[in-house]
Amino acid sequence: MFFGSHEETHLARPFTEVTMTRFELRVIGAARVENKMRKAAAASENVPKLTHAWAVDTVAKIRRKRNPPRRRGQTYRRTGRLKRGWKVEKGAKSSVIVNTANRGGRQYAMYVVGDQRGNRQAWMHRGRWWVARDEIEKEIPELRDEILDEIGV
Repeated sequence: MFFGSHEETHLARPFTEVTMTRFELRVIGAARVENKMRKAAAASENVPKLTHAWAVDTVAKIRRKRNPPRRRGQTYRRTGRLKRGWKVEKGAKSSVIVNTANRGGRQYAMYVVGDQRGNRQAWMHRGRWWVARDEIEKEIPELRDEILDEIGV
C-alpha cells in the first residue's frame, strides 16, 4: 500500500513496503509576512467596530426600502412597525441585525420578509415583499472590503 510520494521506499518485511515522504517548506520574504500578520492582529481589534457600523448602515438601507403596493382587496392597514422594528443588537464581539416588530406580543417580521434563512414568508407576501436575508447578503461584500482594507490585504 502506498501513501504520498515514492521518494524513499524500504522493505520492512517481505511484501510490505514502507513509504517515507519528505516535505520541504521554504518561506521567502518571511519578514514581510510577519509584518502583515502583526498588522492583521492589531487591526482585528477594530473588526467588531467595523461590523457594527456596517450593520447600522445596512439597517438604515433596509428601513429606506419601499413597501410593495397594496394587494387588491387588502383591508390590513400598514402601521410602520416592521420598518421601525429593524435594530442592531451589539454584543462584545458581534453585532446582529434583528427585527423586533410585534403585534399583540407576537413577532411577525418572519412572515413578511422571511426568517434568518430567508424562509417562512407567508403566501400573501412571497414574491411581493423582498426577503431580508437577500437584502443583508447584498451588503456583505462592502463589509468584506472594509475588513480587508483595515487589515491591509
